[in-house]
Amino acid sequence: MFDQTRSYVDSAKEAEQLGKLESACALYKAALRQQQQPTREDMTISVLKSLGRIYLHQKRFKKAETIYRQLLGKLQRSQSELKSQNHYALLRLAEVCTINKKYRSAERYFIQGLAEFDLTMSDDDCVPPLQNLASMWSARKRADLANLALDAIRQKSIAAGKVKLSPSHIRSTGE
Repeated sequence: MFDQTRSYVDSAKEAEQLGKLESACALYKAALRQQQQPTREDMTISVLKSLGRIYLHQKRFKKAETIYRQLLGKLQRSQSELKSQNHYALLRLAEVCTINKKYRSAERYFIQGLAEFDLTMSDDDCVPPLQNLASMWSARKRADLANLALDAIRQKSIAAGKVKLSPSHIRSTGE
């Protein structure tokens, strides 16, 4: 069963890289159907993240929201280190809820996602939704939320060593 699921996922990733998003969706869904039986939780989470990303790319925002809600539920029920990925699902939910004009939910998910945001994580999966949210909040004249998103991106970049603070920045800001 695991080999079949792995085969679906590998084929889906290949289709996604080739820009064949409909095929990738179908293969990810087939992998999820295989996952209904007890199996590796990390594979299910990976498939949900990929499927949500494709739906976002295709501008199928209602479907993306549904997938990210499933992902968040799985992560919250997780008994493993995967639970540390909650912030990713929360930030993506904030993004799709903003697009779907569910602003109260978006703000709640955004604040929760930032509270769980881990600067030390090596992946950059959380940066695109933060960038999108900063732009969307800015357009809605919510500078307070846009600045929170931009600050999180800056902090992530500094923690990852991608941005170095200059001596003049340190002197001028006292940081």
